Amino acid sequence: MWKQKHPEKGFTVVEILLAFAFVAVAAGIAAPVLYSFQARNDLDVAESVLVQKLRTASMLARSGARDSSWGVRVGNGMATLFQGGSYVTRNLAEDENFTIPDSISSSGNNEVVFTKLAGIPGQVSTLTLMGYGKEGRQITVNSMGTIGSSVIVPPSAILPPSGSPELAIIAPAAIADAGTYGVGNVSAGVAQNTIYTIQNTGTAAATLAGTPRVVVTPISNIDSVAVTVQPPVSVGQGTSANFTISYTPSLPGAFSFTISFANNDADENPYNWTVSGNGIAD
Repeated sequence: MWKQKHPEKGFTVVEILLAFAFVAVAAGIAAPVLYSFQARNDLDVAESVLVQKLRTASMLARSGARDSSWGVRVGNGMATLFQGGSYVTRNLAEDENFTIPDSISSSGNNEVVFTKLAGIPGQVSTLTLMGYGKEGRQITVNSMGTIGSSVIVPPSAILPPSGSPELAIIAPAAIADAGTYGVGNVSAGVAQNTIYTIQNTGTAAATLAGTPRVVVTPISNIDSVAVTVQPPVSVGQGTSANFTISYTPSLPGAFSFTISFANNDADENPYNWTVSGNGIAD
């Protein structure tokens, strides 16, 4: 007997759109979790490598390797194990470098040198590593050369207060408030330009209250430093804004200047940091 065949039913446009919406929502939920995991992993790896390099420097100094002191320097997105009494006068052939991820900023004592045979640092040192999520690691070297580390989470940074901005500076690495941003070697007498990004991850717009909005102050070996492009007066919730700094190192050698801006972030007002580098002759 002949039977009528019914056409197979396909997916409707509405069903397809609902499926895409479900995938988008799932991805939106998963992405922050994965990003947070990656940021914490970057922090753990950076802490572990930095502690290892400090212990290696201490061991090499105590054993009198190369008849020299040994040290570690952190700056410009890099941790360097070096031979010598300072990073500037080091033996470049012995450098061991580790790249610090852009998601991590550093502040505090960025150079530790262990003296030959005694293995004692010139000063008590504390270096802080901070991730985007505001969780951090504090690495310390005491007067006897003992190295330790601990987890730090600023109470005010766990969650921003309701209806308040939460600011961060990227250039391209994250720069902690009251931290230091190392630019490495740059040509002395030649103007340099750096673009900084203000990120607002809080729950309200950020207001830059100063006049001018960003202030720069030379510290040493700077011929000129100026804000060539100012940021807007307001940075909306979940948005970012840029500003540009132009500076010229006067002579070969270390140079530094500070950058600061007043704002309405409860725990980072003013937001300020030091820019340091080394001028070189072309």
